[in-house]
Amino acid sequence: MSWQNEAKCLITGEPAQQALPRMGDYDEIISPSLGRYRVARSAIPQLQKLSQENRMRALDHARRAAVEGNIPMITTASL
Repeated sequence: MSWQNEAKCLITGEPAQQALPRMGDYDEIISPSLGRYRVARSAIPQLQKLSQENRMRALDHARRAAVEGNIPMITTASL
């Protein structure tokens, strides 16, 4: 896996890194301020319509739901 440096954080919009090639039905992001997380591709359109505060809530929900040691993943259920 390699990392593309021209991506944007889907939560804050800040410059971030994205995992390439895509291995599943999700985008994997490393954000300087939020760390590493995944977003299901089916959730991206809904996530982009939310305020930044609600996008942060979705990430917090994903973090709480993740098994310890796993990368949090935002799904439509997180929204």
